[in-house]
Amino acid sequence: MALRQDAQRNRRRILDVAREVFTEQGLDAPLVEITRRAGIGDGTLYRRFPTRADLHDALREDSRESLERIHQEIESIEDGWTALVTTFERACELTVADRALGELFAIENAGDDCAERRRHDRSHRLIDDVVARAHRQGAVHPDLTSGDVHIAITALTVLIPAMEAVTPGAWRRQLTFVLNGLRPTGAPAPPDVPAITAAQHGEIVERLFHRRR
Repeated sequence: MALRQDAQRNRRRILDVAREVFTEQGLDAPLVEITRRAGIGDGTLYRRFPTRADLHDALREDSRESLERIHQEIESIEDGWTALVTTFERACELTVADRALGELFAIENAGDDCAERRRHDRSHRLIDDVVARAHRQGAVHPDLTSGDVHIAITALTVLIPAMEAVTPGAWRRQLTFVLNGLRPTGAPAPPDVPAITAAQHGEIVERLFHRRR
């Protein structure tokens, strides 16, 4: 039992330190920095998390409960525009509070089979529903798609860590301008180009976050 408790404590320590390091240095931070701060050997880390991807997956699972609370909050909002604004705000706030987690969830559905995964991913189904609800209520530009929302959220959350380091809270100003552009009244029509698809968004995120690989 003691060994099991020690193992659990080590795992908890690794995840806490990994989140700290990834938040400070990004998801490509050296794993040796995690072992150094956690006060463990490389072998201890690799026995529990053989690859960097395994560590990323564990951090995601460790945060599912908090993400579920956000989903439930948004689902409970009847007004489509308020639900859409809340979706943007929570995504940005998550990135401010935990840059690593924000990036981890952003890249979760990137890759060749992202379109299939997205059809079954609750976060993306939620945004689809929010956008559809906002359209039914006439709250957004008639040409707005879920893909547009995904891209806008991705763009904001990518910039937020650097913005927070220079001028904390400034992202709220940028968010206001983005949201104003989604409104129907007086908004110009978008350029005559195809809307972003789920597969295309996944490829964009893949290129963005995996550019060093």
